[in-house]
Amino acid sequence: KSLIEKWKKENKVKIEYIYQENQGRFMAFNTGKEHFEGELLITLDSDDYLLKEALNKVNNYWNNIPDKENISGIIAYFEGADKKVIGSKFPERIKIEKSYVLYDKYKMSGDKFMIFKISLLKNYSYKVYLGERFCGDATLFNKINDMYPMYIVREKFCHREYQKDSITNNLLKYHMSSPNGMRDHYLDCIYHEKYDKEKILKHTLGFVTYSFLTNKSIKNILSLTNRKLLTISLLLPAYIYMKYLIKKFNNK
Repeated sequence: KSLIEKWKKENKVKIEYIYQENQGRFMAFNTGKEHFEGELLITLDSDDYLLKEALNKVNNYWNNIPDKENISGIIAYFEGADKKVIGSKFPERIKIEKSYVLYDKYKMSGDKFMIFKISLLKNYSYKVYLGERFCGDATLFNKINDMYPMYIVREKFCHREYQKDSITNNLLKYHMSSPNGMRDHYLDCIYHEKYDKEKILKHTLGFVTYSFLTNKSIKNILSLTNRKLLTISLLLPAYIYMKYLIKKFNNK
């Protein structure tokens, strides 16, 4: 808090600081979105920083996109610790696409830098359950991508390094402490996946596993899923996997 006040006094850039007790970054987003101004939103994690000239480049790309009314934002690359693109590159010859289609149909891998129109973001909030902090970015981003695709930019705009105490490096801890959010995350995945059979299997297993962890009945599980036969076939494996996760979590 004192550091923010110091930056505000320097008066180099406009800073609006909204303080709330730490409830995780998803609740921070829900609070912050009521104060968003401008046309585009860039969000940075604690292990991110923008590369030189990134803001100018984003602005130039955005101002030259035709038919922006039917675009939800920009999707570009993260730079990793080795200065290379994190994960795979975008498929060739595609200029616009929905983010979940890139990951599903084109088997794209790794985090990608996403910038969204504020006018669309303000219509949605993350669903965060009492006592939980994690729910998955895609549960909100996919809703926006359901409406409009993203403009693809084949440049690195942001540097990201995965710190030892980051969410990425402590996934089991965060997932097990937010079972309702994880159930919703996996359910959202399987509704948006059509092509990657391995991911569909993996995410359906995750949905059933975290449904069991939140004491949901089989009737409830089957009423929510869009893949009932696959879900039925994974009931026993998911129960066994749930027991494994509980044991692994308790032994950490």
